[in-house]
Amino acid sequence: MKLTKLLTQYGIAYYSIFLLFLLSFSTICSAQDIKERKYATTFQASSTVLLNRDIKNANAAVDQNLETYAQMNTLLSLSGSSRASLRLRFGKELPAGTPVTLKVGSESQLLSLLDNVTIQAVNGVGSAINNTGNTVGNEVRLSSLASLLSGPQQREITFVPSVAYDGVKISLGGLAASFNVYEAFYYEYTGETGCPEALDILYGVSGNGLDVASLLNVVRNPSNAIDGDDNSRAELRANVSLLEEAFLEVPFNRNSLPGESARIVLQGQATGLLDLSLLSSSVEIKAFLNGQELADIDLGSSLVSLSLLGGSSDKQVLSVPISQSFDKIRISVGRGLLETLSGLNIYEIGQSPSKPELTSPSLVGGIVELCAGGDLTLSVVSPVPGSTYRWYSVSSGGSPVYTGTDYELSDVSSGSYSYYVSQSLAGCTTESERTMISVEVEALPDAPQLVESSIEVASGGDVTFEVADADAGLTYNWYAEGDTSTIVHTGETYELTDVTASSGYSVVAVSGSGCISLPTSANITLLGDLLPPKVVPATATISEGESVSFMASSDNPSPVDYVWFDEQGDEVFVGDQFTTPSTLVPGTYTYEVISRDPVTNQVSTATQVTLVVEAIEALVDCSAANAQGNGISGLLCIGCGVSNAGNAVDNDPNNFSRLTLGVGVSGSVYQELIFPQSGVSGDSIRLDLAVPGGLADVGVLGGIQVTLYNGTTQVQQLNVNDALVNLSLLSGNRFNAIFEAKNTYDRVEIRNTGLVSALTSVDIYGAYIVVPEVEVDNDIVEICAGETINFDIITETGLSYSWYDAPTGGTLLATGGSFTTSEINTSQIFYLEITRNSCLIQERIPFEVDVLPTATAGDLLTTNFDICAGGS
Repeated sequence: MKLTKLLTQYGIAYYSIFLLFLLSFSTICSAQDIKERKYATTFQASSTVLLNRDIKNANAAVDQNLETYAQMNTLLSLSGSSRASLRLRFGKELPAGTPVTLKVGSESQLLSLLDNVTIQAVNGVGSAINNTGNTVGNEVRLSSLASLLSGPQQREITFVPSVAYDGVKISLGGLAASFNVYEAFYYEYTGETGCPEALDILYGVSGNGLDVASLLNVVRNPSNAIDGDDNSRAELRANVSLLEEAFLEVPFNRNSLPGESARIVLQGQATGLLDLSLLSSSVEIKAFLNGQELADIDLGSSLVSLSLLGGSSDKQVLSVPISQSFDKIRISVGRGLLETLSGLNIYEIGQSPSKPELTSPSLVGGIVELCAGGDLTLSVVSPVPGSTYRWYSVSSGGSPVYTGTDYELSDVSSGSYSYYVSQSLAGCTTESERTMISVEVEALPDAPQLVESSIEVASGGDVTFEVADADAGLTYNWYAEGDTSTIVHTGETYELTDVTASSGYSVVAVSGSGCISLPTSANITLLGDLLPPKVVPATATISEGESVSFMASSDNPSPVDYVWFDEQGDEVFVGDQFTTPSTLVPGTYTYEVISRDPVTNQVSTATQVTLVVEAIEALVDCSAANAQGNGISGLLCIGCGVSNAGNAVDNDPNNFSRLTLGVGVSGSVYQELIFPQSGVSGDSIRLDLAVPGGLADVGVLGGIQVTLYNGTTQVQQLNVNDALVNLSLLSGNRFNAIFEAKNTYDRVEIRNTGLVSALTSVDIYGAYIVVPEVEVDNDIVEICAGETINFDIITETGLSYSWYDAPTGGTLLATGGSFTTSEINTSQIFYLEITRNSCLIQERIPFEVDVLPTATAGDLLTTNFDICAGGS
């Protein structure tokens, strides 16, 4: 027999005796085997007091009702203290080493009580007179098997006889004392698995100065904690002293599997929602196996979880994983713990299966990653045979979206998902805490767009495919047509030289995490003739009196000439850049250009381009540019150019032209806006512009260059983000750029230089001359009726001055800087209009004349005067 001394949860020492019966037990049981309690069925009671009055309700110790008990009492008598004995027998003989358990209790504080209680195995019926006889083995004091009963409480005490027996004899001696015996039982394993169930609820208060009244106040309705109803509650209050504790203790019908959890549905009393920090400082939980306390449980551990009970806003589920097998759980409050918790409502205490461990072939760093449109399998690691695994889309409550060990999803859309999985043992409804697994589904990159997806080439020529607006964060893989297993090239461009046959390819975009876009086809067609030229722009619009340049190129092998023809079929130019005449009248013109081998004179089919010459708009706002020209400088750029060119000079603030230039192209696109008259130094130029891609970074504007010209002579040049340019943001991506002219000018050029990769397009709404306003002295003049006024102002060269009698329209009274009025008899306002080249530069300036009233006889203070001769 081995004696083991254990410390209780609060430091009270108690002794438990265990033989190594698990090693010699005739049946080796798995952790999930159900064990049944076999209760004592007959009793014999004896007492040294007449009529056995010191044993009450002896039959309650064999009624298999865990809430009733036999009460053993010792009384003071004339002969001294009395002794009471209670013999409880089972229906058969049990082999030596079979543990027997007593459920006992005390209703008062008797610290030495257990020292007066003994237990001894019996085998056979005792004497009818004094209940003696047939005792076997040693008599053992209960104080050697358990801690002292130091308060009103219930306790299970296990005794392991070393001999065969069919019952036990409990004896109580000493001075006046009381001891309760509820039942005696031993366990038999059924060899069958089943669901965990609570066998009993033990409760009490341990400490000094407590009695039955204290117990009723501290622990209420304990049986509600094991009735299987999450809506009925036991109450465990914390109003005990520093040396006291209140507890609930639940034994189960099975030994748990290692790693299973203690599941406690609880609620704070007037504290709102609980958290693990509060619980770890206010509550203690202990686990036991065969009466032996297991390792300490730390409620602050990251493995412990606290979550809302499904369908509730204030009940919570405390899940405590326990690495060892256990068959009893104890929860207590008090004993010097923090008083921040007034008490707990305990709705249910039970065993629950362990949380499932999840995995997936796509699991990376705790997160399942895959690409949109892919298939996904989420699996339970080492599933328990017979267990049910339920998959949810919410952390608590809700209905399962799938039941099984492997959850398969197909064609998954991009987004973030979370799944929660619980385990239920075979045939059981209790679910474990849910395990969450996160899934991140990345959207596929857009299929690459090619500058040209179909290219014709002459034999021996070169071909270059290019991804338009390539993303630096993506990789572009190229495959031969019909073979997606072998990458033939990686990069934003794919150059093939000395092409001698037609062929096909595909290109995909690959993200950093390996997601692959849909493929884009690229085709090469081998021609027997020379390739026709590619021309930019394919269509151009200019104002009357301007010219534009068309640029031709091809993938023909050298040498090759480009020959241009007008509408009449006359050859007008040979070369790659053709500039149209500036003498064309308004209308639409077409030109054709061919590729020609200067050695063999072999020619290609013709490529046609269109030129629209627009009449200069009639003046609506003479400060606005009303004519334009445009073009491309540098190397050939497919898809680059000026669209809706005339919109920049139509004096409509809602229309715009657009300068477009591909990313990485070595060249620039420009538009020249021409004013109806020349401006002078000191004027300001206002450009109404927009950047379709957005103005998140003003540095983008460094790619817009502005040049002021007088005819073909450059006056000044700057970038829009220069300090000399005043920027004024309008709505959306639109803004004004204003700068001062340093000399005489008549036009302004806006150029998209292509030097900023984020700037592919620039919108031009118009260009305007802003003439500085003239300041004159126009103070109010006061005169008498019948007088005239001469207005004389300082004039400036290039400006014209006109005097009117109204703010708009009216009669022209005079021109020039000097104006003399006729006689004025009533107050009047005259207006000066200042223009340049017939363009009004500001609103008319008012000159106000105030005519003072003439004095009358009534204005004299005295009308009769007496004076001496010679006086005045």
